[in-house]
Amino acid sequence: MKTIIRFAVLGFLVLYCHSCQNNKYRDEELYRIMEKGLWGFVDTLGKKVIEPQYISVSDFSNNLAVAVVDTFYDYRSDSTLHKLGLGFAKEVKKQFFITLRYGYINSENDFVIKPNLIRRFAVTEKINDTHFLIDPTNELSFSEGLAPFQDSVSWKFGYIDTLGCQRIPAQYYNCKPYSMGKAAVSIFKRNEGVLLSDLCFKWGYIDTQGKPLTEFIYSDLTSCVKGRSFGTIISLSKDQELPQKSVSQNENGELEFEDIDVDKNMPILAIVKVLLDEHGNIIRDDLPVIYDYYNFSSDGIALAKRQNAEMLGPDYIFIDKNGDLLTPHDVQNTNPHFITVLPDEHYFVNATAMCEGYAGVQNSNGTWLFIDKNLNLYGPDDGSLFDGVNRFQYGLAPVCQGGRWGYIDKNFNIVIPLKYKWAELAGKHLLRVVQFNEKSHIRIESLINRRDSIVWQRVDNKIN
Repeated sequence: MKTIIRFAVLGFLVLYCHSCQNNKYRDEELYRIMEKGLWGFVDTLGKKVIEPQYISVSDFSNNLAVAVVDTFYDYRSDSTLHKLGLGFAKEVKKQFFITLRYGYINSENDFVIKPNLIRRFAVTEKINDTHFLIDPTNELSFSEGLAPFQDSVSWKFGYIDTLGCQRIPAQYYNCKPYSMGKAAVSIFKRNEGVLLSDLCFKWGYIDTQGKPLTEFIYSDLTSCVKGRSFGTIISLSKDQELPQKSVSQNENGELEFEDIDVDKNMPILAIVKVLLDEHGNIIRDDLPVIYDYYNFSSDGIALAKRQNAEMLGPDYIFIDKNGDLLTPHDVQNTNPHFITVLPDEHYFVNATAMCEGYAGVQNSNGTWLFIDKNLNLYGPDDGSLFDGVNRFQYGLAPVCQGGRWGYIDKNFNIVIPLKYKWAELAGKHLLRVVQFNEKSHIRIESLINRRDSIVWQRVDNKIN
């Protein structure tokens, strides 16, 4: 009996060691690079782990990365809309599609999931094979052990596990990544007499087994983050006498609503923006409908944008987990340089997501600073302002002054000089920067470490 146990333990250790060997790099230790139009990966020291050879790749997630091996284009009628019997589909002649053929690789460049998967995207114009106008690969990344896939016949979506096995069959018209054990997916639900497509495709949540967690009643639904998400319900109003209102802004910046004449024979749409909890239950149904709401951040704060900013003024506001607007209260901006740039009420011209306790915000004068959850303002001790910023990640944030980018820490001190044409966080250990030489028409893209040392570099002879 003891011998059997020893062999069992030995077998387990062999399998464990083999698994470790196939994933000797953690997700955050591999970074995408592109050379001669093809993508590969380097480690934190700039050593090439996977030679550039793919049309496109995603970041590693769950020890796997999307690797696109082929693309092709086609024109075809949107037969799906015709089959559904939607009236407006008769006016649809042809759409242009780019189709990716992809699989999933590990850090050893082995295809754990063979490159036989297909993903189709509708585009407005043909794009170069090696330079996507969008980055579709991260939509296909694994999250919580599951990744979306698209059936090549029905074009519907389902989910696969990290072995490539179908966990949830392809039965949805669209889907989003898993978060907190649930994913937002859409199905077709006909609304008789209504020709608007967003009234026909309804979203709801499913669990990791594909079991519905909510009703499919939403025209849009965000992923659940920190136990909160946003949904939009659009339906036909039961009350055809319901007045329609136009929205304008007076000289004092206040919103004014005015009744407008409506054809009583036309259906009136009722739009409701709602806040949902971690179970998918609606906890508020009175959110202002003039905003588009984005995912909550890891800080439990969400960003919202006005739909008609050119008419209504500054675009962005912040929402807490209760659905309330963040407004200045008990503000303690001790730095005299920043008191004068505090925005009126709670509106910002532009903003980043709240991350690691701070968000970048732009005021009406075009300058940027950072705020915390109480809308206190933060920036350099000398009172200088930024021309541009990005969100904090792993304790650093890219900032710009005078057209040059660098990085600050969470004490708002510059830790990497402002000398680059562009800068962003590539990941936990490395930063991605770009420099231009206008005279020689050279573009230099580099991965640098937190000591501002170059670990990888690509030189382009022509500036795009």
